Amino acid sequence: MELERRYDVLVAGGGVAGVAAALEAARGGMRTALVEKTIQLGGLATSGLIDVYLPLCDGNGTQVTFGIAEELLHASIRYGPGTIPPAWRRERDAREPARYRVKFSPAAFALALDELVVEAGVELWLDTLICLPVADGGRVAGLEVETKSGRGLLRARCVVDATGDADVSHRCGAPCALGSNWLTIWAIQARLERAQQAAPTAPAPPSTTASAWAATTRAAERPTPGPGTAPTPRTSPSSPSAAASCSPTTTRPSTPTAARPNATTSSPSPSPRWPSIAPRAASAARPP
Repeated sequence: MELERRYDVLVAGGGVAGVAAALEAARGGMRTALVEKTIQLGGLATSGLIDVYLPLCDGNGTQVTFGIAEELLHASIRYGPGTIPPAWRRERDAREPARYRVKFSPAAFALALDELVVEAGVELWLDTLICLPVADGGRVAGLEVETKSGRGLLRARCVVDATGDADVSHRCGAPCALGSNWLTIWAIQARLERAQQAAPTAPAPPSTTASAWAATTRAAERPTPGPGTAPTPRTSPSSPSAAASCSPTTTRPSTPTAARPNATTSSPSPSPRWPSIAPRAASAARPP
């Protein structure tokens, strides 16, 4: 191995559960490391954008979850938007309809989690892939990991599997239940029938065929003649006027001032050396 480290506690997975386990171990005086395959902590709460911290109460005004779970709820809104219901700010049992939960900013929550684990002295291994568990006498004694620096071995007296899917346990041969994730409340709430009921009824959109879009675009780009001005005739790409207006060596002839009716006498301005492309010629270059 290119690198090897030893810890008292090694936590696999940097989701909310993994952060809680690492905080408890580090605050208890254990040398603790936290391994996460992505570049930020929080798991589905941050990377998965599930921005609801589930209730800490029983739905009848009684708080049933405390400790680090409550600490992390407050951390989720420390640097971003989110409000705790008023009654839950003052007491543990709040007789009000609102439940003890919050909506938070995933980015702000990730910052707060970083701060908590660093303050607790947890050694972070971000962007680190767990490859294989290392067994010693029938127990998990460490993890082989892969980083940008290469393959390494992290040994520990205790390994906590907080991967969310029991990846470490499964690789060790522990019996695991395999199946679809259709029993979770998120899957039930995301049923097709519910989505169809929530979708607003809207009229059919206008035609968006290529021909209709092209006709609309050409009409919008066509300049509108001013009052009393005859519309400019269309010019084909092969016409002499289009070719002349696009040539850098051709200048447009200037009309004498005297030939224009109701014009004041002034000296004719010199023609530019690089004349601009006429709008009608540029428009005519598009296919009809």
